[in-house]
Order: sequence, then C-alpha cells, then structure tokens
Amino acid sequence: MGILRFRIAAREDLVFSNTFIEFIRGTTTTKILSIPYTNGSGQQVLFGDVLYTHLSPGVDGYIQITAASNQTLSGSGVLDVNLTHTVSATQGDQNINFDFDSSPIIIGVSYNSKPIAEDIIKDIENRSIYTFLNTDFTDAYEDFDLDSLSEVAIFGVVTGYEFNGSPYIEGTWINMSDVSSGNLKYVSVDQDAYYEKDNTWKAKDINGNISN
Repeated sequence: MGILRFRIAAREDLVFSNTFIEFIRGTTTTKILSIPYTNGSGQQVLFGDVLYTHLSPGVDGYIQITAASNQTLSGSGVLDVNLTHTVSATQGDQNINFDFDSSPIIIGVSYNSKPIAEDIIKDIENRSIYTFLNTDFTDAYEDFDLDSLSEVAIFGVVTGYEFNGSPYIEGTWINMSDVSSGNLKYVSVDQDAYYEKDNTWKAKDINGNISN
C-alpha cells in the first residue's frame, strides 16, 4: 500500500503597518504613499499594477491604488504606491481596506478643506489711513473644518498698502498677529475725487491650506 503524503511548507504572512494620508476636499489628487511591511518573502509587484479600485474615474469618492515602481518585497521595507483620489466637498475621514498577497492593508485617510475668502468692503475718507483689524478678515472667512485663520495675503496692484511701515509687496503672507498689532494699513490717495481701490486677498488656515 502506497503512502499519500502532503508536506506543507511553513508560510509567514506579510505584515503591513497601518498608514495615514490627508487629502483636500473638492480635489482630484495623486499622492505617493509608502506602506511599511515585514516578513516579505520575495513577493513582486510591477509599476502600474492595480492593487485597489473603488468607483470610477471622475466620480466623487473614486480611489485607485497602483504600484509606484517595480518592487520585490523581501524581509522588511516599504511598499510604494500611487493613490489617486477624487474627493467630494463634504467627505468624512475613512479607512481604505484591501489585501495584498492575502495580507490586509489599512490606510487611514483624513480630509481637510480649503478656506473661503469672501469680499471685504471698507468705506473710508480721502487722505485717510485705514488700519486693518483682525475682524476685517475673520468676518469674511469660512472654513468647513473650523480651522482658524492664520495668515492673509493681498494681490493685484498694491499701491497704498503698507506693512510694518513699508510699502506692501504683493503676495506677502501676513500673520494675523501682525494684523492685530496694527501693522497692515491702507493709505488713501491725496485727492478730492471719489475712487475705488480693488484688490483680491487669500486666506491661509492653521493647516497651511490656502483659499482659491
């Protein structure tokens, strides 16, 4: 009578560490993410291999994860991936869960929104100097995540604006503490005729996100 024997080789599964990444709401972005692993035993991926897909391109919530390069997973290291994500304007934090070579991968995704800078209209007299207040900007500022306003910048022809006693340079970021200290001013023209001075401004929140 013959023997029927199975000889089963020991297999130690890959172990991936949980990783985290942040995206801006209302955008489509591709980011590179490195996922640490241990117990690699020569598993291979090729550049562009699709590891995970959710929904279709252009649809809010779309996610695709692909290999960022040709890689052989041996011992300990990182699996480099490209993560493309289309994010809705109201997306909440979530985990992306999928398997690679039967080993689970968890990517924690957090979201932040760009702040919104609304119109600021000030009425002043000719030949007067207006010193900006924090409330001039905070009253015209919105942020979905309730992140506070950190800095402001002014764009366009900025003749007449002064910062720290010197002519303001377009696009220079001004900390709100400097606004509080009265360091941002507008000096109106020395003339009798009515005029309007139009510029644009941008807001930066405490996370470094900048309004459109």
